[in-house]
Amino acid sequence: MWSILGVVVFALFWFKFVPFGHICYIHNFLGENDFISNLTPKERIVEEPGQIKMIGEPVYFTLRTPRPFKTATINFKYKSSGNKPEVMELGVLADNINWRYKLKPVENKIIDQLSLTWDKLKNDGSILLQKKPQYNCLQEFLNNPPPQEEIALYNYNWDKNYFLPDYTPDSTRTVINTPLQGSFQFYTYIKDEILDFKFNFWDINKNNQKDDFKINLYYKSKLISSKNISGDEISKANEEINLLPESGFDIQGLVEGSYKVEIRANNDIITERISSGQQKISFLNNLYLAKPDILGKDQQSIYPLRIYTDSSQLQAKTIYPSGLQSVAINGEEGSVLKIEETYKKFSQGIGNDSEESVDISINKPGIMLGGDSVFSFSQKALFNPELSKLNSKRVLDKGIKYVLANYQTSSREEDWKKKQIKFDLNSAYSEDGKYEFLISAPGLEKNDADEYIVIDEIRVDLEGETVPEILKRKLIKSK
Repeated sequence: MWSILGVVVFALFWFKFVPFGHICYIHNFLGENDFISNLTPKERIVEEPGQIKMIGEPVYFTLRTPRPFKTATINFKYKSSGNKPEVMELGVLADNINWRYKLKPVENKIIDQLSLTWDKLKNDGSILLQKKPQYNCLQEFLNNPPPQEEIALYNYNWDKNYFLPDYTPDSTRTVINTPLQGSFQFYTYIKDEILDFKFNFWDINKNNQKDDFKINLYYKSKLISSKNISGDEISKANEEINLLPESGFDIQGLVEGSYKVEIRANNDIITERISSGQQKISFLNNLYLAKPDILGKDQQSIYPLRIYTDSSQLQAKTIYPSGLQSVAINGEEGSVLKIEETYKKFSQGIGNDSEESVDISINKPGIMLGGDSVFSFSQKALFNPELSKLNSKRVLDKGIKYVLANYQTSSREEDWKKKQIKFDLNSAYSEDGKYEFLISAPGLEKNDADEYIVIDEIRVDLEGETVPEILKRKLIKSK
């Protein structure tokens, strides 16, 4: 009995403190797992003995750790049926306020297929695909790149200089009076002018938390200025509406180029008005069009609202029954995206490859718009400093001749594919030792019975400090 008790105590100590700093957890879906949860939500999965069939996206799982670790290496074993998704990614939650995930590639079928026919150059995890061989190495390509419209990127951060030809500043102010809810990002462009933005914010107090937030300014992915904005100090959901002091940027002496502005806030913050001396303002990927009456004002007159985009895919979602509607794309001769249910995301391919942008007509507010590129509130303001992203075969129709990516094809084990992905847990969000992961597979929809992903196993290897290293660090800190 003493021996059994000793074994139990040793096992508890081992799994709690992980003395050598490494431990491995495996979920093979034969039952419950104490450390790796089952996939959710249940309506997007089909449970089968020893494996899970993913029929919709995204799906989530939680990793529970007994103590802090530095890295998590996930070995993902899967196979897919059909042609969808073209791209599959795995991500860890990095920001719980804005629900942002740090995504990394599992599979990109477009790159896998292009690798069979296009010229291929590899360098330290990076790959350059050329429709016709023009460059002998990756560095030669980076030093003397082709025109921007011929390049597509995937999982590659390239801070390439961007300049708008024939751009001249204009003294006319740009004013956006459409209320926006929560976080958003937009690009702007300056040349021999002051970077000038003024924001009017409201705190609507629908969540039980303080609503402090940030305004960040980036140049070439580097944070160059940041402002901390205080909410109204109310941390309970009493739905009191308060106007916050006007804030923004007024910066001189910046070099010509594209800059990114980020409002990093939760959904209690409403941006009622944006006023700027800049003429180019393009919102990146997502827009949450707040209900005009959410501020207790009658602003319905701004609808129907016209928005412009160069996205190839449009998503829309609403949580309000009054937000159900048909969104017209390119007017009467274009297509229609129908939002027919609340809390459900609807998608529609859009665009004409011969056009620079398309217009979207929105009749009612309270919807969340998403796309794979940028949005603006006027055609004049629309511009896109980013290189095309290879997340759909449609991108290749734009005359792409080069693909630059940080990507490795999944390995194979009989009928299964395997991918190993390493995450830095120091930059991930955790609560009570729990990390949330997402499996993204755009285009995978549960109403298509022939398209699905089968997941056989998720293995997680955790690496961190050893117990002696932890004790030594705490001893030094105490001194």
